[in-house]
Amino acid sequence: MIKLYIEFLFPSSVVSDLSEKAVQSKKETFKLPKGAFGYRYFEREETGEGDAIKFGSKKNYSGIVYYGKEYTLNQLKREMPGEHALIAMMEHSGYKRIVKTQQGQCIPLANSDVVKPLVKK
Repeated sequence: MIKLYIEFLFPSSVVSDLSEKAVQSKKETFKLPKGAFGYRYFEREETGEGDAIKFGSKKNYSGIVYYGKEYTLNQLKREMPGEHALIAMMEHSGYKRIVKTQQGQCIPLANSDVVKPLVKK
C-alpha cells in the first residue's frame, strides 16, 4: 500500500533534521512542530503488518513550504546590502530567490517551493 507522509524540516548545523508522520491527505490540518521551518509531502510503499512492516523508498516529493520571508536577488541587495557572501552566492549559483527562515537560515528556493509569512506570536 502506498501511504502519504508529511515531513517536517528543522535547522541543523550541516543538513536539515527531519521528522515525519503518515497523513490521510494534503488537506489534513496539522500543527507545525516547535522549531520546524517548513514541511513537504512524500509517498512511500509499505508492506506487511504490525512489527513486520517494511518501508519502501520515499518518492513523489512535493515542493517545500517554508515559513519565513522570501527575497529575490534585487530585494536582497536593496534590503540587506551588507550580506555580501549571500548576494555573491546567489549571483554565482544562479539562484533566483531565497527564503530567510524564522530561525535566520537563508535557503535557496526551487521553483516548486512556497514561502508562507512569518508567524508572530
